[in-house]
Amino acid sequence: MATLDHGLALRRKLPRLSPWPTMHHLLVMGRVAVMAGDLPLGRQLLDEAAAMIRRYPQGMRGHDRPADAARKGLRESQNGELRTEHLTAREIDILRKLATPQSVSQIASELYVSPNTVKTHTLSLYRKLGARSR
Repeated sequence: MATLDHGLALRRKLPRLSPWPTMHHLLVMGRVAVMAGDLPLGRQLLDEAAAMIRRYPQGMRGHDRPADAARKGLRESQNGELRTEHLTAREIDILRKLATPQSVSQIASELYVSPNTVKTHTLSLYRKLGARSR
């Protein structure tokens, strides 16, 4: 969450940049907050993302599914029904490395695994966190 919070703070310092990365960041961070059990923060971030979606309706077609999934997760959490997949220790290791500028090959070398193993864990992380990229 600290890395996501830092990234959002950086995005907000440059409001003239495209709104799409900020909106995507809000969706991902909102979903992570919900998964971490911080429902008020998750709700706040998802509400802010929804406001951006309403403000920029053109070109939002690709963000409908992640936004809907994040809102569904919030509803399930509020009802005590959240069924999340927990991150494995190796996924957490790789997630920390993904926050750096290291390449997949460099991460693999540092963790003594193959690049394909890093890619597999990365895809699993993206699915679990509702992300599409680093």
